[in-house]
Amino acid sequence: MRKENLHVLKVLDAMKVYLLKDDNNFHNQLSMVYCNNCKAIGSAGGDYTINVGRDCLGDNYKTKKAPEQCTKCDSNNFIKISEYDMSRLNEVYKDRTVEIVIDGIKSGLEEMGFPNLYNKRLPKIADKWKRFGRPEKRKQINRLLREQKKLSVARKKVESLEEVLTV
Repeated sequence: MRKENLHVLKVLDAMKVYLLKDDNNFHNQLSMVYCNNCKAIGSAGGDYTINVGRDCLGDNYKTKKAPEQCTKCDSNNFIKISEYDMSRLNEVYKDRTVEIVIDGIKSGLEEMGFPNLYNKRLPKIADKWKRFGRPEKRKQINRLLREQKKLSVARKKVESLEEVLTV
């Protein structure tokens, strides 16, 4: 099975698009996370931008400082993840990571009230994911975690090679 055939990647990507467009607080940077309080894959943001008025030069904005927290429950008890790197989640949950991701995707999708509102592709992708059995979901997530681990090792080798070349 090639990495492009992993439907879990499509699900995570579609969820990320939804979460970015659903950000009504206009956070300066939004991260995909696994929230330990919500037990779901969601988003976390910190600083956000507000409109402070308009003058002859156009709209004026101001950045409000805020601690990074889950956008659903306002907790800071989360682990940042992406379709490219779940190493921290894997460090914390070890053998339970696959189940955590499966349940996190399920809970995250359930919390998205109107999925086609912010991502027209999400309902179709989510429905296909829901049709997969638990063994197939485990297989895909394990494959994704293995690929991410290989990528992490390759990154470290490149970084050490760059250090050698710059000295």
